[in-house]
Amino acid sequence: MKASTEPGGRRSRRSSRTVAAVALIALTFVLGLLTIVVGSVPLLVLGVVQAVLLGTVAARLLADETAAVRRDWAQDRAASAHVRRRDAQRTAREQTAFAETMAARVKERQGEVHRLARELDDATDKLMGSETALASAHREIRHLTEALAESQAAEIQARTELLAAREAAQVTDALDAPYDRRWA
Repeated sequence: MKASTEPGGRRSRRSSRTVAAVALIALTFVLGLLTIVVGSVPLLVLGVVQAVLLGTVAARLLADETAAVRRDWAQDRAASAHVRRRDAQRTAREQTAFAETMAARVKERQGEVHRLARELDDATDKLMGSETALASAHREIRHLTEALAESQAAEIQARTELLAAREAAQVTDALDAPYDRRWA
C-alpha cells in the first residue's frame, strides 16, 4: 500500500483489495435483493450460499488488507524508531562531547582561579611586608626627626654659647686692652 501526500494532510489511497471487497459486498446486496424479489426457495438458498461465500471472500480480502496496512505501519514505526534511536545516539554523543568540553573548561578555569588565588596571597604577603617596612620606615623617620631636632637644638645651644663666649671674650678683651697696653 502506497501513501500519497496532499496539501491537506496525509491520505492513503484505496487498495485494489479494498475496492474488490466493497464490490463483492455490493454484488451480494444486489443479488440478495434479486432473490428476495423473485421469491423462489432454491434461488433464496443459492442467494444465501452466494452471500456467505462472497462475504467470506470480502472478509478475507479486508483482513489481508488490514494485515498489510498494519505491517506497513509497523515498518514505518520501526524505521522511525531506528531514526530516533540513531538521532538519540548522536545527541548522546554530542552531549557527552559537550559535557567533556565543559568539564575541561571548568577544570581550566579552576586552575586559573587557583593560580590567581596564589598570586593574590603572594601580593597580600608582599603588601603586608611593605606595610611592615613602611611602618618601620615611619618609626625610623620619627626617630631621625627627633634626633635632628635634638641635634639642631644642641647646635643652637652651642652657637648661643659660642656667641656668648665670643661676646664675653670681646668684653674681656675690651676690658683687658688698657691693661695689656701697659704691660707691653
